Order: sequence, then structure tokens, then C-alpha cells
Amino acid sequence: MAERRLANERAATLETDVDETLALLVSLPRQQRLAVALYYVDGLSVAEVATAMRLSVGAVKFHLHQGRAKLRERLDP
Repeated sequence: MAERRLANERAATLETDVDETLALLVSLPRQQRLAVALYYVDGLSVAEVATAMRLSVGAVKFHLHQGRAKLRERLDP
């Protein structure tokens, strides 16, 4: 019984974490959100993200940098 309760608590915590993470990602501007998602979620390289987004590698690096900075601000105000 205690194991089931612990499993339910962990599932609820994970669901909350996922919801909070999605809310943070949605708060980013579109280009930053796409770059962050493709790089961190899909595991694409910077060059692959650049190709997918039809941007230069430098532009992708900029969007990743800006996205990380905004996420950092929101996580640690």
C-alpha cells in the first residue's frame, strides 16, 4: 500500500514538473522555443537545427543562448 502511494506521489510530482517545463517553454518567443526544443528535446546538433529552421548556425546559437537566458531568469528570479 505504501509503495502504491509513493508511486502515485512520484507520478504527481513528475506531472507537475512536466507542466511547469512546458509552461516555461511556451513562454519563450517562437524562434527560441523551436531552437531549444529541437536541440534539447529532439537531440539535433546546432547545424541540424539550423537546417531545420532555415537559419544560420550563428542565428541558432543566438536563439539557444537567449532561450537559455530567459529560462534561467524564470527559474531563478
